[in-house]
Amino acid sequence: MAYDFGVSVSRLRLRTHLFVFWAYQACYYPFATLLLRDVWGLQASAVALCQVLVTVSDTFSSPLFGYYADKHQSHRALHVTSIVVAAVMRALVVIVAWIAVPAIGGTAKATAVAALLVATAQATGGGGVSLGDTATMNVIERAGGVADDYGRERLWGAVGWAIAAPLVGLAMDACGRKPEDAFADDGVTVIPRVHPGLDDVKCVVPWPYVPVTLGLVCALLAAAMSAVWLPHGRVVGTTVSRELKTRDDTKQQRGEMEDDADVDVEESERLLDSPVDDVNDDLDKSTLVARTRAALRSMFGTCVSVCLASCFMAAQDIYFFLFIDDDGGSTLLCGLAMTLTCCAEVPIFAVAKHLRKTYFPSALDVFRVVFLCYSIRFFGYFLLPSLPSPWFVLPIQLLHGITFGLYYATATATFREASPPGAEASMMGYLSGIGALGRIVGMSIGGVLYSVQFAEFSMFRSNGRFMWFVLGVLSLLAAIVTSLRLRRS
Repeated sequence: MAYDFGVSVSRLRLRTHLFVFWAYQACYYPFATLLLRDVWGLQASAVALCQVLVTVSDTFSSPLFGYYADKHQSHRALHVTSIVVAAVMRALVVIVAWIAVPAIGGTAKATAVAALLVATAQATGGGGVSLGDTATMNVIERAGGVADDYGRERLWGAVGWAIAAPLVGLAMDACGRKPEDAFADDGVTVIPRVHPGLDDVKCVVPWPYVPVTLGLVCALLAAAMSAVWLPHGRVVGTTVSRELKTRDDTKQQRGEMEDDADVDVEESERLLDSPVDDVNDDLDKSTLVARTRAALRSMFGTCVSVCLASCFMAAQDIYFFLFIDDDGGSTLLCGLAMTLTCCAEVPIFAVAKHLRKTYFPSALDVFRVVFLCYSIRFFGYFLLPSLPSPWFVLPIQLLHGITFGLYYATATATFREASPPGAEASMMGYLSGIGALGRIVGMSIGGVLYSVQFAEFSMFRSNGRFMWFVLGVLSLLAAIVTSLRLRRS
């Protein structure tokens, strides 16, 4: 049965949840580095350390959320808890700063406290994305669709991000964010002011409260929608069909296929007539773990590509705003840049299934193009300070449709298609965990290279330029290696 993309109650609820949930993410993620630097007084290397710890926590928390959700069939409770607790912890990043910064601002203690807060927030929020993606696939499969249809629903999350990011950036500017006024320089150390923005007579609230407050409101709405609307757990009919296929594939490998087709018919009818709990009992947990590991081994090349793409994406996400800020751009420009990236995502998500079927016969074909577009994007950032205005960054952001939209739709569909029956949430968790490993590498590269300058070369005399050059070379090499591998296969 073809997947109908018309408006129905279940799809309207899903799209509303995705819109609000990713608006919540847009309130915090793009501005996290600014909060750590301007509120806590951390240098670029300390910001990188915090973000690495955040990603390390995500590496373990996302697979654990998926595993326990599948094991105990507690997808709904874990999803709601993850969203709410993470939003509260992110608000504490700002609230605690007002207490701690006057005493420890800009010191190693500030780095330790900030890192603990943001890492805890990410650890508790590890199930927000992966369990949400699992619920999205459930809606699609109940409507008769396939994993490749994911992009057409996920695009509503990109719309939410596109609307929220510039509004939050504009609100932060309106509430008095001025980078040049955020610090007091005593000639030895740079110490963040206790309440940046409060000296502005037009300021109603300190600007750091803007992203976390709006994010908390959106998170509570998204959690309520998840609790009431989303179909969590397993889609029994689809799970049964994949379970029978898995058993047939196993029998073929062992040379034990039954000659009598009635055996499969009887097995299918028995499972389809069984309650959900009976189906869960029929699938042994140790067997599911073994199948999940086998599935990951069978798609090793895709896993490595996901890791690399996440590496490049992390460096871009974490250091892009710092780079634009250092180049003289405003917070509004940062928000508009995020809007353009999301506008580029929307059409790509919508046609991702068609693109894969028509132009990309395998996941590695997609990643080859993704790496090439990352190379173009990074070299564009490298050349940006040589251009008349930082606003020239906006056209470069359109490549985000390929570097994230096509990549994420492909990775999610590939992992869902490879999911053993009953381990759907676990596989989505592993996807997040593998991506987190790549982000650790990307953030580490950025932390080491962002401030590197070479006075002998005019091209490398400002923050970030050497980092973008190195990332451009690495992504180009990744595209070449992927092309050679495809040619050999």
